[in-house]
Amino acid sequence: AALESSKDPTPNDFGAPEKHLPQVKTSGENVEVSVNHVMDPVTPHYIQYMWLKSADSGEVLFAQRFEGTDPAPALATTLPAGTKAVPMLYCNIHGLWMGETFTV
Repeated sequence: AALESSKDPTPNDFGAPEKHLPQVKTSGENVEVSVNHVMDPVTPHYIQYMWLKSADSGEVLFAQRFEGTDPAPALATTLPAGTKAVPMLYCNIHGLWMGETFTV
């Protein structure tokens, strides 16, 4: 996806994992992704994008953009049962992060 190739081609290689790895919760077809990351518009240091991509095709299934003034970054969506997806995010300072593949 264009989001991934823009500035940081290698995920999970810069920054603290506990503040950047996206965490996924599923309930049926409902998916919630969150991360314990500061949203600081002054520095600035924040999560710019969070998205779900297909583990099979790499297609972006759902994406959300954030501003430094937003509360803690999180997204919620539904995906069809059986979908294999990968949670991704982009930090304006620490670049691209990829979470664990999951199946709805």
